[in-house]
Amino acid sequence: MVARHLDEMNEQFREALEQPIEMIRQNPMAAMLVAFGAGLGLGVLITQALVEEEREPLLSGRTKRQIYDAMSNMLPTMLQRQLEQFTS
Repeated sequence: MVARHLDEMNEQFREALEQPIEMIRQNPMAAMLVAFGAGLGLGVLITQALVEEEREPLLSGRTKRQIYDAMSNMLPTMLQRQLEQFTS
């Protein structure tokens, strides 16, 4: 009885292994695109995790800094202090 259940489980396991292989044979392009996407996503995640460099500020941060620098050259000292309060 136990041997029969083991045989049934082995057969189900073999069928479960053969099913994805058959799907890949029937849809090779889709399988290739899925594998490419998974590899690309995994590569991006690994790269993000390993890179420890300081990242560039976002465009809004760079723009804010450029505006501040340009205005600080033109404004009197009193207004520069006010501007610093808003940008910090």
